[in-house]
Amino acid sequence: MKKVTYRKECKIRVVGVGGVEVTLPKLVIERAARAEGQTIEEFVKTHKLVHLFNDFTDFDAAYRFERIKETEEIEVIELDKVEEPKPPTLAERGEKPAPFNEMRRRLKEGK
Repeated sequence: MKKVTYRKECKIRVVGVGGVEVTLPKLVIERAARAEGQTIEEFVKTHKLVHLFNDFTDFDAAYRFERIKETEEIEVIELDKVEEPKPPTLAERGEKPAPFNEMRRRLKEGK
């Protein structure tokens, strides 16, 4: 039986500070999803990619897909829907508002 090895070159991109990103060929994800009886969208929600490296002689790295354990479920948060935390109020900090004259004196003194 003849073995077929596919070769696909991918670009490496710098992301953020110290991050690097690589896009996997769609064929790889499609095959893994099909083997699990899932669509690509379902597969990426139920699996994670594990990089294997540092123990090979003829190549630098490999990867495999592992099912995400229920305790590891990843919650996706849309950043534009996240509210900024509000600073605590004086009451929450356990402080009382300064009397009006005290506030005016502090403003004049620049405190």
